[in-house]
Amino acid sequence: MKLRALDFVDEEACVAEVERLRKGWRNGGEWSLGQACWHLAYPVKRSLKEPGDKEPTGAQRNAQEFLERVIVEGWPAGLKAMEEMQPAADAGEWAVDEFVEAMRGLSDFRGEKMDAFLFGPVLTWKYRRFVLVHAAHHLGFFEPAR
Repeated sequence: MKLRALDFVDEEACVAEVERLRKGWRNGGEWSLGQACWHLAYPVKRSLKEPGDKEPTGAQRNAQEFLERVIVEGWPAGLKAMEEMQPAADAGEWAVDEFVEAMRGLSDFRGEKMDAFLFGPVLTWKYRRFVLVHAAHHLGFFEPAR
């Protein structure tokens, strides 16, 4: 059960929320904070580079339609993570650290386009927004312990 609706203006705001949760959290979902961070970091770590191709393939264009929809409409309810992005069972503090590092890398990325995982060449600002919506979705299943 989702516990909160979040919306991050930038990577720094997302990292600040993760650092808050790291101090203690209540979970409304199936994954631990480490598992959610592992899942969120996975595509970002693979995207922090300039694209090799200028144009997306047909499959990447289709995937980019999903990316565009998420940016406008938010994360779709009930969507299951693809097998490759299922979190490691042992994901803990190290996975939280990796997510924070990935988000800082995304924030520091200066290219106009990036090679955005499944999406291929994407304008950096679009991929950044997509990642923030994705992070808000998953982190919304947690709330800080009181």
